[in-house]
Amino acid sequence: MDYVLGTLLVLATCIMAGDLVNQYLSIKGLSLPGFLTAMAVYILITNLSNVFNKPLNKVTIEWAGELSLQLFLAMSLMSMQLPSLIDSAGPILLAVLSQTLLITLVAVYIVFIVT
Repeated sequence: MDYVLGTLLVLATCIMAGDLVNQYLSIKGLSLPGFLTAMAVYILITNLSNVFNKPLNKVTIEWAGELSLQLFLAMSLMSMQLPSLIDSAGPILLAVLSQTLLITLVAVYIVFIVT
């Protein structure tokens, strides 16, 4: 249980410090997504925990990350508007087919000819 509370504390610290860094950078004229500065703070905390020989519990952090991803995907899919997705189905299908054709041509004429 201590690992869970410690992990939640680290995650909350990353979010709060990342938001402060983001506000500071936006004052200076640099606009970044909120998750990017939170990840940068997490990288800093992870590196500092290694320097001070205070390792973080990676299993609990992975568990929290999986839970967060599942919640994000559920909220995103629930808020998706299908009529707007249908309008963009044609361009998405065209992009997928053109990428498939390009990768097939690269594989056949470059990868297999070179090897």
